[in-house]
Amino acid sequence: IRYIHDLAAAEGERGFLCKPYGGRYSNQTSGDQVQCVVVGLAAYRPIALPEDRTIIDTLIRSFADHQIETDYDALHGYFSYPPGTWNWSHKDWGDAIIYLPLLRLAWNSSGDVKYLSEMKRWYDHCGLDKRWPIPGDEPFRGSAAYRSMYLPALLMEFDPDNHELWRSLILSTFRKCKTGIRDDGSSWYSWDYDPKSDTVSPRDPGWGGAPTCTGRSAIFAKACVETQRWFPKENMIAVARKILEGLDENNMRFVMAASKNQKLSPEWQVESRMLDHDSLTGWLWAYWEGRWRGYW
Repeated sequence: IRYIHDLAAAEGERGFLCKPYGGRYSNQTSGDQVQCVVVGLAAYRPIALPEDRTIIDTLIRSFADHQIETDYDALHGYFSYPPGTWNWSHKDWGDAIIYLPLLRLAWNSSGDVKYLSEMKRWYDHCGLDKRWPIPGDEPFRGSAAYRSMYLPALLMEFDPDNHELWRSLILSTFRKCKTGIRDDGSSWYSWDYDPKSDTVSPRDPGWGGAPTCTGRSAIFAKACVETQRWFPKENMIAVARKILEGLDENNMRFVMAASKNQKLSPEWQVESRMLDHDSLTGWLWAYWEGRWRGYW
């Protein structure tokens, strides 16, 4: 992570988390770059050696300062979207949960009130009184929105005063996402679900050319393992176990066709032939944390 940080710093863009294609600087980034790095550093920091902890704290403040300076907008845009496309009128809790853990870590390591002020800015904009409706008997649309579980899991630790808000987001996400898990442990990317008939109707997510599935359900397994302790009445571990036991090297893919007869659009076919690092990492994290917590 320090290497990736230094790639951008050498370009005069300190704190910019680039996508390091081929181990080199690129001007591309995404919210994933931030949220995955924060989750990893937050997990490692408590057990890190003092010298590593010093490096981590420096990196965290650099990443946070960059986001503040750019007003949480991608410095060079996001793929085909130019800078300024995702301004504050588009931002909601889905964005806030990416940056709040980063700001909290920066505050914890520095005591600089500017990070608290930025957190308050997000709270005021998104509304701390908001709660996510828990799915009931009415049909709903599901999607592979796993970050809406594992990031609020961090906020349950960092910001317990607003635990009802984070709990509503976690539970709403879990109840929806579990309906999209397939028999082989993978998940549909987008689907409609009817609770009354317990039927799933896969949807085209808007790319791939047809309904697609993903092995990144492993990230959902990780989220289930992380949040089970706060929801003893929800059998999250059973869902996590189904995913871990079903996934293997044949379906740990970012995008897969729904059946052997289906063909993805050409630009996505390569994804179906490559092992996906998010699937692999999510699987390993879920498995080992599950063992550590005594779930299996």
